Amino acid sequence: MNKTIREIADDLNISKQRVYRYIERNNIKEVTTDKNAKYYDDAAQKIIIDHFGDSSDNGSNSDAAQEANQLKEDIIKRQDNEIHRLAKQVESLQSIIDMQAKQFDQQQQLELESIRTFKDNKLISSDTSKDAKNDATSVSSDAAAKDNKASKGGIFRRFWHSDK
Repeated sequence: MNKTIREIADDLNISKQRVYRYIERNNIKEVTTDKNAKYYDDAAQKIIIDHFGDSSDNGSNSDAAQEANQLKEDIIKRQDNEIHRLAKQVESLQSIIDMQAKQFDQQQQLELESIRTFKDNKLISSDTSKDAKNDATSVSSDAAAKDNKASKGGIFRRFWHSDK
């Protein structure tokens, strides 16, 4: 029984374009032509079916293709999940780094403040001791000056100053 390209393609569950290309490449001649429809005999159909027979099991090939696509989708999904997990991990580590940088900055500020306070306290205590030393020195130098005046003039010098 003679069939058209469309009928052969429908039987094989493939596109008529694939059947047409195969027929053109292999120079398979039609038996009859009726209003732009080419009919192929049983021998031509057998050649076409034999060629597409292995691939005409579209059910099994499509199952394999679907399985391959499902596997690809699973891999992509796992990779997306891994990317998402790693992005969260990066965010977490970045927040830890930011927190540690802030703590380090605060530690430096506290250390500088304690150094300033220590220097201020040291200056205050050294100023106090300098004042005490200056007071003691000025008192002792006043007494020494009086002794010097008294000893330089001798006995008469004392009387001389007492008159004035």
